[in-house]
Amino acid sequence: MKALAHSLNIPAHETVVYSGDFNVNKRKFPDDYQQMIANLSAIEPMYSGYTESTFDPRINDFAGEALSGGENIEYLDYVMVSNEFGQRTSNDNRVDIPRSTDDSLWKHYNLSDHFPVVAEIKP
Repeated sequence: MKALAHSLNIPAHETVVYSGDFNVNKRKFPDDYQQMIANLSAIEPMYSGYTESTFDPRINDFAGEALSGGENIEYLDYVMVSNEFGQRTSNDNRVDIPRSTDDSLWKHYNLSDHFPVVAEIKP
């Protein structure tokens, strides 16, 4: 991702944001998490909201299904801001747990097997 950002000739004053399911579990592999931040030359975000995980079969039935992830509780989803482009003073990653109240979704009221991450990025 970092190489792609550089290949796009983005002006140095612009903010570059990397986000998504990075499949790096900061709960279980903190060294891998730190290496990911270093590889991206990113600012480590602050964390708020549901800070336990973004993938949690204890409270999300979709996460516990056979082809999803089983019993693993993982923090995999991030919004990272590059240090190599427009500087920002803070990045807060907040994990929300939106749920549906539709009766047809009983026991599957989560909207995905991962919880969304909302970022507040400040100059």
